[in-house]
Amino acid sequence: YNGENIGNSGGGASNVNVSNDGTVTAAGGGCASDLIISELNENGADKYVEIANYTGSSVSLVDYDIVVYANGSGTPTSTIDLTDAASIADGDVWVLGNSALSGITDQTSGSFAPNGNDVIALRKSSSNIDVFGTIGNSSYWYADETHIRNSDITDPTTSYAVGEWTISAYGGGDPGTLGAHTMDCNSPTLNVSASTLTGYTYV
Repeated sequence: YNGENIGNSGGGASNVNVSNDGTVTAAGGGCASDLIISELNENGADKYVEIANYTGSSVSLVDYDIVVYANGSGTPTSTIDLTDAASIADGDVWVLGNSALSGITDQTSGSFAPNGNDVIALRKSSSNIDVFGTIGNSSYWYADETHIRNSDITDPTTSYAVGEWTISAYGGGDPGTLGAHTMDCNSPTLNVSASTLTGYTYV
């Protein structure tokens, strides 16, 4: 449909011109099935993990926690309960740190102390939903580095893939990337035909 006139047969409105290439982009709605780990920073005493919400609605943190699998452990060696009273708005993030960064960290905990060989997992109702690293691996793969989830990754996974992350050196302090995350959400499209436009007539 391109440049056609559509008249409102219901009354009360003027005719409008509609120009379209055949599809209409639908608004609203998220593209993620759940929260995801969106960034990880590790250097000495400076350790931060960022959790992003692109589910389409605010998510309460009451059922979520972060666990660390240290030095190749097959079971969690520390658990940090994310603030139960808090929630993450759609399109926003939650930053947990070993130490505070003014205006950036939402929660701090001395129990969050991963080194560059410790696996980090986001859990929901005591089950892992997103895992950074391979549980049981004790090699150092992210020491003194920033790892940012690529914008085309929309869902959590328990199978770590290095290709999902953009990696750079991290010297400690504010990395300049915490506190916001970009996720590419492909909006659904609606095919327009005469039968889908109820209450209107072509003129």
